[in-house]
Amino acid sequence: MSRIAHHLLHPALAHFPIACWSLAVVTDFASVWLGETAWHWSAGLLTVGCVWALAAMLAGLMELHRVPEGVAMRDTYATAPRCITSTFKRPQMRKPPFCQILLFSGRR
Repeated sequence: MSRIAHHLLHPALAHFPIACWSLAVVTDFASVWLGETAWHWSAGLLTVGCVWALAAMLAGLMELHRVPEGVAMRDTYATAPRCITSTFKRPQMRKPPFCQILLFSGRR
């Protein structure tokens, strides 16, 4: 059972990967000014975020039976397949993102 002191683990673990991945984006931008050191921090944050994401996923699967019947369960089953398939799909972009246009347009 994935419980500690009568609290579920998945809600507690789900925030760590999001925080690590968000900080990895910040350190990626910081690597422009700080160099390779920030780049290594970013790689470490991405790795830690993926490990925590696996732990959160496993805890969520173990706690799935605790989701109450009704709207909450319907939403869970409606959302989960989309989350899983969107992870493995390669996005098709018709236009480059705005930030890419600014970075590679030659204008500064």
